[in-house]
Amino acid sequence: MRAGVDAGSCAYDLSFCCLHVFQDRVVQYAQLAIEYSQNRQHQSLANTVVECTPGFDAPCCSALGWCGRSAEHCKCEMCTDYRDKVKITMKRFKLHKAKRECETISADLGEFTSPEDCAAVALKDAECGKLLMYSWNYPNWGCRCCAPDTPEASEEKMEWNVYSFDVREEPVKEA
Repeated sequence: MRAGVDAGSCAYDLSFCCLHVFQDRVVQYAQLAIEYSQNRQHQSLANTVVECTPGFDAPCCSALGWCGRSAEHCKCEMCTDYRDKVKITMKRFKLHKAKRECETISADLGEFTSPEDCAAVALKDAECGKLLMYSWNYPNWGCRCCAPDTPEASEEKMEWNVYSFDVREEPVKEA
């Protein structure tokens, strides 16, 4: 990492950036990102439309030009959601850590008969990462997904287990 540059910034890695294009012109804040990038001797974005990777991890472009998965990236007035360009399905599901819970809970997804059923819902929720917590003894507590990029908590919780899932991303054929 370069000194003074945040690892999650456009100046460090252009995969964190996206540009909104309206009526054949780049919105001013995106132009500032291009100029900042050029000033930092990074890959030039001039005359390039940059989209977020339309998969699971960061499929939406926020109003400020950042790729991500949260409601601030996917559901705002000027957000662009690229998830319709891929079909996301469950590839693998497993127990990640027994007797643990999420370090940061993102959403209570409701009651499910199994953690696999919950994972199918978490897969489609923009607020969820790839970890969830579920209690076999108390399914009425509901299934909760962990926030993206957060681990399980270190403290032991006897009634909870944390599960992980991986996804398969397949391009959708355009009609």
